[in-house]
Amino acid sequence: MEGATHMLNLLGVMELRGSHGTHLIESAAQTTLLIPLLVNRRSFVSASVLAGELWGDSRPGRSENALQAHISRLRKCFKRVDPTRPEGRLKSGPNGYQLLLGDDEVDGERFIRAVQDAQMFSGIRHPADTSSRMRRALAMWRGPVFGGITGGPLCQTEAARYQDARLRAHEILFDSELALGRHALIIGELSALVDGMHLPQERLCAQLMVALYRCGRQVEALGVYQRVRERMAESAGCLPSMGLRRCERAILEHDPALDTATSGFVEIS
Repeated sequence: MEGATHMLNLLGVMELRGSHGTHLIESAAQTTLLIPLLVNRRSFVSASVLAGELWGDSRPGRSENALQAHISRLRKCFKRVDPTRPEGRLKSGPNGYQLLLGDDEVDGERFIRAVQDAQMFSGIRHPADTSSRMRRALAMWRGPVFGGITGGPLCQTEAARYQDARLRAHEILFDSELALGRHALIIGELSALVDGMHLPQERLCAQLMVALYRCGRQVEALGVYQRVRERMAESAGCLPSMGLRRCERAILEHDPALDTATSGFVEIS
């Protein structure tokens, strides 16, 4: 994965890469058009679907011409970075348009596959390898997915899918680091993630609590729980899950299981 060149990079400002350099796609319209083509790249996407994603119920007059103009500009972007490909990357047909890209040519798909592989084959049995793999995968992120462009409904759904995979990658990473006894080294990373989230992710919170506790910082570990409880009550009107409450109780009772470095998984379900 490290050093790989992808045709389409979307884990940050969207960019196209090819034998003739890199082209940034900073236009909201171009990004919004590209996402449904990417998601449905194994088939043609109708002009109606693309127009709906671009404009919703507020289509401009002569929207067919406007869509064709966007498609033409997108074709030129691909051609600029990959001029040696005779058939181009954007194919037209009677049923719409198809983006000709393989999974390995999209950084987001390689990222998701790396996370899935870690879940299936590595996990806590190989924590050092899993940690290394997840750090390489997470390094692929250059900023907010799609450059922070919201786009249409499909774009938003895809953004959520990549964000969920990113969260899972962090959870797998910190499980592995806890299993390796690196609790002191991950407190800064975990604290920044937990503090930066609108709604706390309970697994990350539990991992931070365990890391702090193992460093002899019991009061701070319990403070994390209290802050999570307050934020959830204020923003969602609910309490932490029973699992996170069990984690708090284990810290209060100095449960010996918390001191076992090899028990990297923090079970809060």
